Amino acid sequence: GRCRFALGMQDGTIPDFRLSASSAWSDSTAARHGRLGRSDGDGAWCPAGPVFPAEQEFLEVDLGRLHVVTLVGTQGRHAGGHGREFAHQYR
Repeated sequence: GRCRFALGMQDGTIPDFRLSASSAWSDSTAARHGRLGRSDGDGAWCPAGPVFPAEQEFLEVDLGRLHVVTLVGTQGRHAGGHGREFAHQYR
């Protein structure tokens, strides 16, 4: 079997209805905008407010069936080339 192939977050194979989030700043930063290489909306999923270590904000991707995930690609917010916001750590 193939061990390293994209599951569809960038190309849209994973449909928007399979994406959810704990919160969103606005409709233009909703879960559906949390895809790699996209600049629609504000170019990212953003939680409703500043995130502090004790908070549990998340972006959830329902893969539809069981997968062994070996790599995860991330990027910061696009925001028309002006975005400088990105996660500093993941859990």
